Amino acid sequence: MGWDNKNSQKKVKDIMTAKIIKVKPEDSVQDALKKLALKNVGRLMVMEGEKLVGIITRSDIMKGYRLKLMQKSTNQMAEVNFDCR
Repeated sequence: MGWDNKNSQKKVKDIMTAKIIKVKPEDSVQDALKKLALKNVGRLMVMEGEKLVGIITRSDIMKGYRLKLMQKSTNQMAEVNFDCR
């Protein structure tokens, strides 16, 4: 299905996902990642009770893991002794 003028006239309500998939701020990142995979979605609403306090995406989680891996790699490089005497 291509994007054409007919599709551009649709309203958000016509194509949105109505079922909200949510997590709580205190849920673990691992649990959020599992929920993303099980529900086959790219984002979760972060809710405190009925109040939306944020949105977490699969990209947010991957960025966090990449940063952690980069920091770990940098720390390991700092521990290597390059003295070639």
